[in-house]
Amino acid sequence: MAELGGLSGGFSVAGLSVEQYLRLLAGADPVPGGGCAAAVAGAQGAALVAMVARLAHRRADQEAWAARLEQAVQAAEERCRRLRALADEDAEAYHQVMRAYRLPRTTDREREVRGEAVRQALARAAEVPLNVAETAVQALEVLVELLPAVPSSALPDAAVAGWLLRACVEGCAVNVRANWQAMRKAPGEGPHQLEALLGRSRRLFDELRSHLGALANGGVLPAGV
Repeated sequence: MAELGGLSGGFSVAGLSVEQYLRLLAGADPVPGGGCAAAVAGAQGAALVAMVARLAHRRADQEAWAARLEQAVQAAEERCRRLRALADEDAEAYHQVMRAYRLPRTTDREREVRGEAVRQALARAAEVPLNVAETAVQALEVLVELLPAVPSSALPDAAVAGWLLRACVEGCAVNVRANWQAMRKAPGEGPHQLEALLGRSRRLFDELRSHLGALANGGVLPAGV
């Protein structure tokens, strides 16, 4: 990795410490930015889902639940890996947009080539956060499915996982729309797909809040619970 960030490329979340990542995120360079941060938040949420599933597995007293929780661990870890990779893809997509905008536009032919390059780069820059949102929703589905088996001591971790994944999806939606706006056109079924993901995310989060009860909705649990 030649550089930790910058428009020349080479950014990789996996190659950074937490301190390095946060320093870059706080810097003036646009990479990493909001799209990358959303993907990293989603990866953290998915990692917490895996942890919660492992904690639930320790308490599982039925063979059927134990098998389901093992599958949940694997599914959550797969989504975590995917989201981490998508964080890097988001950074690269931004680089592609900047490279396209910097193409020459002196002649008609140059303007035509540049215009097509910008269009393709923006389409990719919208596609990546859409994929991030879809993966985060999948992680939320894993979380909600395992909730009945989660011990009370792990419910706060489940709540944080849910909030991180929801933030990921909502943040991605903003980035997707911004790139469509720059294109002056939303592609095909894109808006429908995005709204469907947002709807699924919000319904799943509502299920999580309902299960958490007082922990998520104000107040404290009764003594002895």
